[in-house]
Amino acid sequence: MAILLVLLLAMLLAAPNALADAGAFWGLPERKTSSLPDTRALLELLPIEDYTLLSPGEAEESELMRWYCAAYAAGKVPLIIAVDENLTFTVRENLHAASLPDTLKAAEALYAQNAGGMDVPPPAAVRLSRDMAYPSVPFAQEWLLVTLRADAPWQVPALVPFGGWNDCPPPAEQAAALRDWQNRFGAVPCLMTSDSLSLLVDRPPQSPQEALPLAQEMLAFCEDLYLGFESAGDLAQALSGAGLWYFWWD
Repeated sequence: MAILLVLLLAMLLAAPNALADAGAFWGLPERKTSSLPDTRALLELLPIEDYTLLSPGEAEESELMRWYCAAYAAGKVPLIIAVDENLTFTVRENLHAASLPDTLKAAEALYAQNAGGMDVPPPAAVRLSRDMAYPSVPFAQEWLLVTLRADAPWQVPALVPFGGWNDCPPPAEQAAALRDWQNRFGAVPCLMTSDSLSLLVDRPPQSPQEALPLAQEMLAFCEDLYLGFESAGDLAQALSGAGLWYFWWD
């Protein structure tokens, strides 16, 4: 397996268009047009470097995540987006409320206030393919697989700004939290829907004791986790060794 991953990484780095080759390598069909107004709106609103469109049922969940890992290993900032009208509406409203530079500036200030410390280099990208973990994905009008013009994965909530409604944190708060978790745990956003965010995690806590402070942070970040876990201790048990984190807001 390790040899296969190294060979895959070498192929991607040698390709003139890593995203296109990643899609072709995993057998994902490439489509550049959409008849859905919500997808077309996102393509106009977001800072997208390249993208692939899929209809529901065109690819298995594991194939979507393999595409993600291949694009990430090629040095991209990829994201799988489940397109629906609620997500498009929220993104448009957040972009009208604050510009991308302002959101990133606010995220920087929150990070310095709450986490501080020095940034550490991100983990070797190919390690994300280690377990090939993938989330259970909900219904979507269309799958939009994008690579974003970004410096780091933690910036995704600022570039694709969903949230800021009910108990879901606003984009700047999400980006600040993800920056901290990327530094500490190698956690990077992989899937976004209109009300959820999934992260792949390279260096998860390895015991409930180690995971307890993280569980407390997560419950403050997403109180709806209490719907699945009665206490921080219960969540810490689930986080021990977990390569996938899932947040959902009602």
